[in-house]
Amino acid sequence: MILDTIIIGGGISGLYTNLELCNQRDKTLLLEMSPVFGGRIYQYEDNEVSFPAGAARFNKNHKRVIKLLKRFNLLDFRKDNGSPSNIDFIDSKKHFHPKYRNKTGFEYIKKILRIVETSRHPDLLREYTFQEYASKYLDKDDVDFLLVASGYSGQLKHMNMFDAYNLFKYGIRDDIRFYSGYFQHLVSSIVQELKNKGARMLLNSRVTDVVLDDINDCYLVQYNNISRRAKRVVFALPQPALLKIKILNPIHSILRGAINCKTLCRVYAKFKPEDIWFKEINKTVTNNALRYIIPMDREHGTIMISYTDDIYCEYWKKRQNNQSKLKKSVVELVKETFNETISEPEKVWVFYWECGVGYWNKGVNSTQVSNFVANPMEHLYICGENYSLEQSWVEGALESCERILKIM
Repeated sequence: MILDTIIIGGGISGLYTNLELCNQRDKTLLLEMSPVFGGRIYQYEDNEVSFPAGAARFNKNHKRVIKLLKRFNLLDFRKDNGSPSNIDFIDSKKHFHPKYRNKTGFEYIKKILRIVETSRHPDLLREYTFQEYASKYLDKDDVDFLLVASGYSGQLKHMNMFDAYNLFKYGIRDDIRFYSGYFQHLVSSIVQELKNKGARMLLNSRVTDVVLDDINDCYLVQYNNISRRAKRVVFALPQPALLKIKILNPIHSILRGAINCKTLCRVYAKFKPEDIWFKEINKTVTNNALRYIIPMDREHGTIMISYTDDIYCEYWKKRQNNQSKLKKSVVELVKETFNETISEPEKVWVFYWECGVGYWNKGVNSTQVSNFVANPMEHLYICGENYSLEQSWVEGALESCERILKIM
């Protein structure tokens, strides 16, 4: 039997695409190589703690996410995570002049956004990263402060100014409030609805090859020593996985050159009730490996002790499998940041994402590339956050799905 569509990848992009195709009565097969659905949406849970290891937030500009949450009765604005205006900055390294003491990185981001809005040549913005563009209008100390104090160095250092403007204007702004997305519940709800519709979805299914079957005018997908045919194939995968697909070899240079796929890391710590030291602290950005500190449960002792992209991810990855080193690092870094001596945490968890987020490179026209990548070959489609116009967000994953669904 020749299926209508085989979807490779069981993250939110693959699941949402499958859901919409099943609503159109397509015969589909979804293949996910890992033991769980959700991709970078993953909620860690054990007997004592529960926290998001990956995608977790949305804001009211994310219309597709809101619509999907409503669809499954999961939309709840009561779980308010606040806004970046509530974040303190602590100069752990004593690197910056005292004049920055009461400033935030977003003050400088807004200044650059205002300059961009007066630009008569928006296409030229693609020729600079945010950092390079900011350096034209701010002095070096201001730019250095901006990179550290915003908490989002990856977007500033690697993303072209045109796309960075849209990201900060509509996605990350100090007057935009964020909300917990209950995204793990969303994944579970989509999976359950797909099962109710009789959709076939397989975990632990590693695709080894996709080839064109000229005789049957379809594609042959090989996985786990099994071959299945389909009229169409959807790759709902991040960049590193796409670059391993042989049939996509003709566009590898485009996939590689269009975005910079960077690491992302979330580190959580659990303290005994008598050792909770963060009951009075706000969300805090600092310039050591803690980077961005977010108290989670002040009563039961859970804190995201580090949320970091890019530069400090390797620091945590090297310690990932050594609880003794992790605990010691947390104590030392808290002392350096808050000048407070604390007891070691009971446990530390590190969630490291090799391709945590994609950034559109400078010199790249993201609109043109995202349209091309959506359907680079006949009856082959690519979706996912990496090549979307709203990178860094679940909203981007859904945007890319809608793009391919319109042309399939």
